[in-house]
Amino acid sequence: MLKNLVMNFVRDERGAESAEVGVTNVLLAGGAISGGKAFRDSIKEKQDQIINELGSVDVGS
Repeated sequence: MLKNLVMNFVRDERGAESAEVGVTNVLLAGGAISGGKAFRDSIKEKQDQIINELGSVDVGS
């Protein structure tokens, strides 16, 4: 009885595709967030470099 219940559960594939799509969406969202954060950090670093360069310019006064 228990063996049949377990085997039926293992063979049942209803909802498997939805779960796969859900996992794929989570992975894509995580990658997009990570990429966005890396892009933001690189932009911030470049802005800081530009600010430092402009701050060290001698305007001849």
